[in-house]
Amino acid sequence: MFHMALGFIVSLFAATQAPEPAPIPPVDPAAPPAVRITIEANLPDDTPATDIPVYEVGLDRGYIRYGEIGKTDAVGHFTIPFQRGRESDDAKSRGYGLYRYVLMPPAHAWAVSDFYCWNEYPEGGPAAQPGGVGNLYAYDTWFAPDYDGQLKATDPADNWSYGKGVALFAGKDVKWPVRLKVGESVELTVVDQDGLYIPEAELNIGIDLRARTRTGYGGYIPITYTRTNGKGVVRLDHAGDFAYNFAIVSGDIGEYIAPNAYYYRSDIDHNIARQRSTLRFQRLDPIYLQFQVRDADSGQSISSATTTSPVRDRLFAFSAWTRSTLDSKSATPTPASPSQARP
Repeated sequence: MFHMALGFIVSLFAATQAPEPAPIPPVDPAAPPAVRITIEANLPDDTPATDIPVYEVGLDRGYIRYGEIGKTDAVGHFTIPFQRGRESDDAKSRGYGLYRYVLMPPAHAWAVSDFYCWNEYPEGGPAAQPGGVGNLYAYDTWFAPDYDGQLKATDPADNWSYGKGVALFAGKDVKWPVRLKVGESVELTVVDQDGLYIPEAELNIGIDLRARTRTGYGGYIPITYTRTNGKGVVRLDHAGDFAYNFAIVSGDIGEYIAPNAYYYRSDIDHNIARQRSTLRFQRLDPIYLQFQVRDADSGQSISSATTTSPVRDRLFAFSAWTRSTLDSKSATPTPASPSQARP
């Protein structure tokens, strides 16, 4: 009796389970792509932008692919195919995933595309279903009929704040029309947390699209390598309206990191067009100041005087107090011992 009841319960449980999703059939390599994105690039005078490098970044998949995939043709076009049943690292046709594209003209501002999400289904079909879209559950709203494409992020230093979310449907090709801009030539001033110039600093400049993957981050595209002058100033030509990535190369000038970052970072993201032209890093190494203490009335130097000044911790925001004793000649402060520190 017990075995009969147990068998009935097992049969009932199996009957109430949702059916397994049908596997996506293998794709004939000779079959045409399911959907295409066509880039249509023009120069500011509306003539075709030919021979412009096209860079692709897969933003959200277990494997992130990124790199230059070709150049625009004689009429300024470049077509990107997508297909069902392929992994996002397939060399011929892209499988499901989230993608973004960058046009990299040498004499104009770079152009960054919207976010394109391909989940392998036709319009009106299921979105974000197991077996078809991998880890794209966060983007299922992009496939809703009333979605306006607007992103929720509003941080000017985050490239996920720029562009729209575009759903790709099988059998419905899309176009990305681009009119390149000349872009401004801007001077950037690089300073530390105290507003002091950082002269002769080696600076790597790029764009980081912050690809999201289970194996970490990716999607960094180098733009140029330069050096600040004696006043901490560097020039960037053809500046575009997106977040650039800046990193100071550690060396003789010491180590600099992103200020007030939640995690330790040696680079900062900064949109020049929306966040002005000052780059602020946090200096980790101490600097030494030389000064003299003089009598306010006579103007005579005062030797063996004791000064008290606040100092900040290397990584955190809190301050402590330290004492220094001036010598009788140069009036240069000497380091304070731990017993001299005052909370």
